Amino acid sequence: MFHRLLLVASALVIALVAAEIVLPLVPPHLGTMQRIVHHVDKSGNYYLKPGAEVPFSGMFESISPAVMWQVNRQGFRAAADAGPPSDRFRISTYGDSETFGWSVALDDTFQRRMESLDPAVEVLNFGIPGYNAENVADRVEATLSTYSPDMLLYLVNKNDVDLPNDISDAVLSSDLLLRLRFFYQVALSKPWRQTMRRSPERLAFLAAQIDRIERYAQQRRVPVMFAFMKGYTWEGAAEQAQPGGFVAKVRDARATAGGNDDAARIVIVDDDLRAFPRIDDHLPREAHAVLAQRLCTAISGAAGEACVPARWSAARRETVPRIASGSAGALLAERASLSGREAK
Repeated sequence: MFHRLLLVASALVIALVAAEIVLPLVPPHLGTMQRIVHHVDKSGNYYLKPGAEVPFSGMFESISPAVMWQVNRQGFRAAADAGPPSDRFRISTYGDSETFGWSVALDDTFQRRMESLDPAVEVLNFGIPGYNAENVADRVEATLSTYSPDMLLYLVNKNDVDLPNDISDAVLSSDLLLRLRFFYQVALSKPWRQTMRRSPERLAFLAAQIDRIERYAQQRRVPVMFAFMKGYTWEGAAEQAQPGGFVAKVRDARATAGGNDDAARIVIVDDDLRAFPRIDDHLPREAHAVLAQRLCTAISGAAGEACVPARWSAARRETVPRIASGSAGALLAERASLSGREAK
């Protein structure tokens, strides 16, 4: 009996070892996440690995040629570290894998495209694959003061309402466990997740996190823009918003056709992106180029290649009076006003 159990145990160990060797060679290539992220605390949250360089040829389908996922020493996607704010208009972008630029090379991300359109803008990429809205809010609070942007941009994806994508160290260390988890998410729980994304509870969750991000940024005098990849995600969040919050204020302003600076900070971009087929279930490089132009127009308020708000100047960046309340539009207007007076 003992020898039989030993034989069974040995066969199981051999099978598991063989699986860990063979599975990384078979799509989907989930092990890529092992090389790009690491845990930062006991909460299950994860960040990008500082200094990582991961060649990526697709997880669900082939990307050819392969793209390089580069992470700078500060832990966000870039070829080099960011210095202190300069005379360029600095935008910090947040979100999930679409913000990160899953299927495209670094120079083809919408952030780098925005910089190509307007050399006067600097766009930092704090996107992390798998993040939901709460993860994004945590990331904003962890980085905003450090990098002192002139604007915060959150690219809101439809799956940002999902439950946190907590990946334990044990799961990250095993391709087999990653696949079992993936099978559960895609095959077993997908119908439930699709329904959940339209549920009042999860849409209320999204609205609350947007309110949280706006409130935190406002306290630090940083204007915020929210770009929704799906119009129905915005509509659902607006319907479930708590009274008195940012989302509710924008909803009420639009309902009365009054409009205000806050309403201008909600941008719906799905019409701009709908025509592009996805690569590995993500935006291709052509869509990133269109998204860059759309965002630049929304931020600058003018068509063309400008990505910087009119009359903005870094000269008065540190002397803008602290404002306890007020819209991002008002803050930008105040900065423009100060810059205009200085130029006279």
